[in-house]
Amino acid sequence: MGRAQQSNVTSPSAVLRPRTKRSERTRAALMQEARTVFSRTGFHDAKIADIVEGANLAHGTFYTHFDSKEEIFLAVLGDVLEESFAVTGGVDTGGSTAPIDRIDVASRRYLEFYASNARVLASIDQLATGDERFASLRRKTRRAYIDRTAAAIGRWQGQGLADQNVDAEQLAAALGAMAERMAYLGCVFHDGPTDIDEMLAVSNHVWASALGLEQRTPTTTR
Repeated sequence: MGRAQQSNVTSPSAVLRPRTKRSERTRAALMQEARTVFSRTGFHDAKIADIVEGANLAHGTFYTHFDSKEEIFLAVLGDVLEESFAVTGGVDTGGSTAPIDRIDVASRRYLEFYASNARVLASIDQLATGDERFASLRRKTRRAYIDRTAAAIGRWQGQGLADQNVDAEQLAAALGAMAERMAYLGCVFHDGPTDIDEMLAVSNHVWASALGLEQRTPTTTR
């Protein structure tokens, strides 16, 4: 939450390969089609053949740019995570400085982005348990969110708007975990609140309670 910061989330490149403009265009086409395929099927059911066919490229072209399905997914995932971090930062609250309004806008953006990229984002935890590349990316991503949220909580505490007796970093970690899990269960398994407005109402209540904020309906417009 709060103002945009530079993300620690970076798109990985497992192998540095010399690139020409044509090579860049081909790689971009593979990345674009891979994101489409992964968004439709998730990681495990995606096939390299579907990616190259959708990009209208020869099968062997894939291996000029990526060593495996895991490598291209790691690159796609890095891009998605960077976008998610950017989308949820620097929120416009229509002039309101109330923490609950900033929380409301950032949380809505996060939930909407997650819903649009659910199959890609849901795959990271599955892969992180057995592949350190994904585990490392997940840690960096979570750290970036925690740092940004903790900084916002610290500012609100300094302004007398939030409970002074809570640890900003620990609370940021807990609230972030809640947001991730709610989005995962609601958007992937349709368990618990599944409508974004319903999820947002619950999320805002938890945030307000945890931070000692005034319990009210946010005033921001959609």
